[in-house]
Amino acid sequence: MHLYELADERRNIIEGAIDYETGEFTLDEEKLAALDLRIEDKAVACTMVSDEKRKLATAKRERARVLTEQARMLEAQADRLDDYTIRNLEECGGVVDLPDMRVSVGKSSSVEVIDEGMIPAEYMREKVTRTPDKKKIADAIKGGDYVPGAAIIQKKHLRVR
Repeated sequence: MHLYELADERRNIIEGAIDYETGEFTLDEEKLAALDLRIEDKAVACTMVSDEKRKLATAKRERARVLTEQARMLEAQADRLDDYTIRNLEECGGVVDLPDMRVSVGKSSSVEVIDEGMIPAEYMREKVTRTPDKKKIADAIKGGDYVPGAAIIQKKHLRVR
C-alpha cells in the first residue's frame, strides 16, 4: 500500500469515529495504532529510498567528473598524436597517398589571446548579465514591500536525524 493510501485510511478512521447525529467520538485506537506503525514503516522506507537516490546521484556526478577528465586526457592525447604526425609528415614531403585516402598537412590561422588585460577596449565585446538579487528581494518582501515578479515560497523537506 502506498503512503498516500495509508494517510487516506488514517483520515477515514478518524473521520469515521465521529457520529454526526449524536456527536459521539468513538475511535478504534488499536486500529489507528496499527495503521500508524505501517505509516511509520512506509515513511522510513521512503526516506531510505530517497537517501539511496541522493547517493546514486552523487556517485553519478562523480562518475561524470571522471569521464570528463578521461575525455580531456583523450583529447590531449589526440592533439599530441596530430602534432607528432604533422611534424613527421612535413619531414617526409607532407603527403601520404593511399588508394582510399590522402593524408596531408593543412594550414589554418586563429587568434590567441595572450593577455586579455592588454587588449584595447575597441577590440573587446561587452557582456552584461542581470540576475535577481534574491537576498535583497527577500528582505524587501519581508519588510512589507511588493516586488513584482517575485514571492517568498515556503518549502517542505524531510529532516532525518
